[in-house]
Amino acid sequence: SSGGISVASSASEANNRFSTVDGNSSRGSKRVSKPSKVEARPPCYVRCSGFLVENSIFISLTTILTVYALTGDDFRIIFTEKPADLWFNVMVLVCIAIFSFEIVISVMGKSDYWLGFFFILDLVS
Repeated sequence: SSGGISVASSASEANNRFSTVDGNSSRGSKRVSKPSKVEARPPCYVRCSGFLVENSIFISLTTILTVYALTGDDFRIIFTEKPADLWFNVMVLVCIAIFSFEIVISVMGKSDYWLGFFFILDLVS
């Protein structure tokens, strides 16, 4: 009697091998969806954001501002007097605005950025 169960299960397995994508069991007629010839282009704001965030001039600007953000206050203390503090404070606000803008365009322009390692790193810093 155990032989009948194995024969039935092997017959069922054989039918599953020939089943189509939608579950019908017609042998040799597998339906495969063809990829569309026209791929949808991402919206303009995604393309522009991706272009800007990968632009070498923008990368250079944010790199220079990062160095300034790390060392600017030290230079302010060492080399300037109290009246110059206003300009350094303005530069700090400019840095914050540009870094925030960089995070926003990176979220829109990079597919793997949102909630990734570099997103968290940029957000914390």
